[in-house]
Amino acid sequence: MLNRLFVYGTLMQQSEVPIALLLKANSQLLAKGSMAGTLYDLGSYPGAVFDANSVYQVKGQVLILDNPELFFPLLDDYEGIRHCADDEYTRTIVPIIVDGQLLDCWVYLYRLPTAQSQLIPNGDYALYLTNKQ
Repeated sequence: MLNRLFVYGTLMQQSEVPIALLLKANSQLLAKGSMAGTLYDLGSYPGAVFDANSVYQVKGQVLILDNPELFFPLLDDYEGIRHCADDEYTRTIVPIIVDGQLLDCWVYLYRLPTAQSQLIPNGDYALYLTNKQ
């Protein structure tokens, strides 16, 4: 099983969310990376939409999970994945730009309509939160 995970919001290493602390203890930071697509403010967390042709980039971190078979079910539960039509997120493999090269990684993508959501144009959730406060 692929053990690379691209995180861009509440799962990033600097997050104090309990699941992020558990993730940090069970993974290693490989590198900073970015994904073609858009990032939205959904209230208390962000949502990313992959679009290979987007002029925007979502910035985040690529993590190497120590035990993906055990850890992905915990993360799926945190992201509310129930394999229903109205799930907010889906976990899928997308190409992430790391040091100018593409690297396939798992990522949690937002799958609901974004028309009423606030676009984060710089694609950097941590910076967005800092500027918002």
